[in-house]
Amino acid sequence: MTWFIVLLASWFSIACSFNVTDHAPNGFTVSIGKTVLLEHTRESPIFYVGKGDLKVTENSGNFFFDDKIYARIPLFSYKLWQSGSSWTVVLTQGDVTATLQLSATGAKDVEISVISVSDGYTHFWLRVPAETDEQIYGAGEQFSFLNLRERVEYKKNIFPIWINEQGE
Repeated sequence: MTWFIVLLASWFSIACSFNVTDHAPNGFTVSIGKTVLLEHTRESPIFYVGKGDLKVTENSGNFFFDDKIYARIPLFSYKLWQSGSSWTVVLTQGDVTATLQLSATGAKDVEISVISVSDGYTHFWLRVPAETDEQIYGAGEQFSFLNLRERVEYKKNIFPIWINEQGE
């Protein structure tokens, strides 16, 4: 299964055509204009994989989570290559691997597709840089809270994304 995340640069009012800059062996950045969308370094990797048990129950459209995380592994090492207007990023740590694809999906959007993750890993985390005063909206949340940074349970700046559509 392929997972994807779209970073909308249209909020920044800047023209798209994202850039990937390799700072080998120290890391890489993905940016649009002067706005950094992703910044990977050994000290601060952009992607983690993990193992855990997730139990989800639902009652009248309300979801309840019991999520036990047993492992969270940062993927430090990377390889980059460009194919046309897309970039492939292979992130590794030991024998654990994740492959991401970065593509421009519109005039001001960048799509990050998780193409593959090593077998047995059930969770992943994507780190996106944000300024301390930046506000975070959306991410699959209901609109009862607009700015996710104002939620007490998210003070550690970890925002779980859970999306479920009613119907088929």
